[in-house]
Amino acid sequence: MPLLPAPFGSTSRLDLARALRLRWFALVFGCGAVACGPSFFAQEAVQAPHQVTPLPVEPEPAPFAPVAADVGQGCSPRGCLRAPPEAEDAKVADGEPHDEGPAARKPVRSPVVIRHPLRGKGKEEIDRLVRTDLPSLGSMVFGSATRGGLINGVRLPDDPRWVKIDPANVWGTTETVNYLVSAIDAVMDEFPGSHSLFIGDLSQKQGGYLRPHISHQSGRDVDISYFYTHDPDWYVPANASNLDRPRTWGLIRALITRTDVHYIFIDRRVQRLLRQYAEEIGEDPDWLESVFHGTADDSPIIVHEPGHATHIHVRFYNPIAEETARRCYSALVAQRKLLPMRYSIPHKAKKGDTLIGLAKKYRTTVAAIMQANGLTKKSLRADKTYLIPRQGAAGPSEPTPLPPRRLPPARPPTGAVAAR
Repeated sequence: MPLLPAPFGSTSRLDLARALRLRWFALVFGCGAVACGPSFFAQEAVQAPHQVTPLPVEPEPAPFAPVAADVGQGCSPRGCLRAPPEAEDAKVADGEPHDEGPAARKPVRSPVVIRHPLRGKGKEEIDRLVRTDLPSLGSMVFGSATRGGLINGVRLPDDPRWVKIDPANVWGTTETVNYLVSAIDAVMDEFPGSHSLFIGDLSQKQGGYLRPHISHQSGRDVDISYFYTHDPDWYVPANASNLDRPRTWGLIRALITRTDVHYIFIDRRVQRLLRQYAEEIGEDPDWLESVFHGTADDSPIIVHEPGHATHIHVRFYNPIAEETARRCYSALVAQRKLLPMRYSIPHKAKKGDTLIGLAKKYRTTVAAIMQANGLTKKSLRADKTYLIPRQGAAGPSEPTPLPPRRLPPARPPTGAVAAR
């Protein structure tokens, strides 16, 4: 597939990549001040690095066996998280539910049971693997989106269906990379001839602070472009005149129905365009309300954040990588394989706060705080959130329950599928 279809010109991939890098570096500091600034994740609590609370796991009567990727959730080449049989029965081979009346329209509430690749392995075996064959254990994520780390990360592969804006920072977990590729696969199958997507940052190879972001620290986040009707480029604000609604909605729908997505951050104005289109093609109104605004039982998946009219920020659940990190944490610490990393703590300034006071409180320097926030003056503004740079090893992530995928009732096909 060519990088761009004929209507968008014949620019070579190399020339386009060079132009995109220049545009990216020119815009990166604007991202730090708006979409990726301190206030974006200021509400996230800093987690204790030494608390290791295992997730509930399935009994281990037999060795682990990988499960086909279209069954259950949390799937990666290393295995899957499986839903109970009654939840699996509601799906067909392509991941869509049967439309069999009111019962099929209700979300499946059954808990998801972990079938982890390390099931059956005791402490001695895990200690040995950490010491002698760390890559065999698979991806591990530590801490949170805003203070985290990554071991055994996977690099997003080269592919004509996407352009990597910064190829050095496209590392994620096996789950994250597989989720991303499977969603792109789905929309490209539905709409052949689509222009290449632009992929921004995932994480650094070992996670940790990645300027200018507060998140993107543990291989669970990725920035993706919208699809455009003309002149596709990275970091272009989407609006009614240039947003390719069928393809962009196809991508959002695939992320929700074919992956274990936690949040999709999109500017509210773009959300309105996408929801209007989804209603026009016959998506279920109750399902749309659930993913855009949430219900009494479910939080919204698509969330407004200022600055995300230029790109989509996606965060995935990573239950396998999180659980692997919890099981291996003690061995990693004992063998000194969990290295310190840079991260930032958001601090909302109060009246009377000073840079000297913050430096003493957080055991850092005035110069480091000024550099992290791009400050030229030593005064602070009350109620503004500032980044406090720190360094240290992140602990295992807090256990995050994996909800069943929020599958909609069937609706008429679109794109190439509708034309068959």
